[in-house]
Amino acid sequence: MADLEQVRQVIGEAYKILLVTKETENTEDRITALHILAAVMSGNGKDVYLSPAENEHQPVPERSATVHFNYHGKKIERLQYKIQENTVELTFTPFTGELSPQDIQIDYRPFDIDVLIAIGIKDRSDLPSDVEAHQFDFNRIKTVNIDNQRDNTMWGSLNILMHDFPLYSLQIVEVLEEIGYDVPRHWKQLAMVETKKRIPQVGNATPRLLRLVADLAESPES
Repeated sequence: MADLEQVRQVIGEAYKILLVTKETENTEDRITALHILAAVMSGNGKDVYLSPAENEHQPVPERSATVHFNYHGKKIERLQYKIQENTVELTFTPFTGELSPQDIQIDYRPFDIDVLIAIGIKDRSDLPSDVEAHQFDFNRIKTVNIDNQRDNTMWGSLNILMHDFPLYSLQIVEVLEEIGYDVPRHWKQLAMVETKKRIPQVGNATPRLLRLVADLAESPES
């Protein structure tokens, strides 16, 4: 498990944060965890993006490309385009000059982030398509994996593995409070709702998990 002091430092120094999970059999708990994390991060001045997208926070912007070319000839007055399957056809009229490959430049719209925090993501190939499209340089950005399954914590810069927390939402509450962030009561209550839905899985809970559940149930109004 990563040193939480390192996690605190990485998140504390970051401004632009991308939070990622994927839709699967326990999607509701994953999304709850993502919402808790997003609310606390944005409440502490972070610029937060979510995948999957939801209404209250910014989605991952679509990747786009702009084609530039140097052209010497009569002024182009009309541009027509046709998109068919994987082919894009552009027609410039009038076109009196020449165009060679070295005249063409493609610029991709940059989407720069400081930190990617992943919940329930096995490896980079498991990232949602809207995230994968940006082809992030993972040597430059920090990645933090928060999970209760070892297989999902093998690829990040920092990996937080907590076997004894069957719910991601509870795990996020615990991690946030461990690294010094206050979690508002209504988000703790939402984590409790997820816990009650999965009470059978908490039946053989560890002392640490039972303590957290008790703390959530008894936490005063904030």
